[in-house]
Amino acid sequence: MMNDKPSDYEVKAIKEIHEWKNPALGWFGKAMEIINWPLDKAADLVTEASGVEWVVEKSIGGLVSVLNDFAQWSVRTEAIYKEFQESGHNVNSQKDIEELNLEEIDRVIGWLGMKYKSLAIGEVALTGAAGLPGIPPDVVAIITLNLRAIGEYATYCGFDISSQQERLFAMNVVASKNFCPDFHPQIG
Repeated sequence: MMNDKPSDYEVKAIKEIHEWKNPALGWFGKAMEIINWPLDKAADLVTEASGVEWVVEKSIGGLVSVLNDFAQWSVRTEAIYKEFQESGHNVNSQKDIEELNLEEIDRVIGWLGMKYKSLAIGEVALTGAAGLPGIPPDVVAIITLNLRAIGEYATYCGFDISSQQERLFAMNVVASKNFCPDFHPQIG
């Protein structure tokens, strides 16, 4: 049965999330802000041109929506439930996962992060070998890979990625400033 009070492990995880979302800006970060300032201002001028921002948002937003649907569809929920079962947990639905402590969930998640880092490295190597023509497929592949990773992590944590709200949330994770600082399409 789920306890309303977070465990010590969950309190530690929450603290780590807050620290990750609000990092102290070191000298290198400050230097990069100064170096990037002219580029940021140039990008602002381009997007302020009549209609440019709207066209970019609609184009990218539409593409990301299609990629998100594909990425979430490809997550194998039943296989994830089976992993929980093989780890000794009676999991047959997302509700069963909600009853578990985060520490137990993290044990089942295991090396998932390494899986996606390895896939990303392989994808970058493959499309990087194509040079400049490889950039568009690289962007599509990396966005799709990130959306799938979000969906798979969400499923492991008991979220129903078949619901529209969770799919929109996945898109917002990719568009969040902490995840991807230069990409903020308006979803919806």
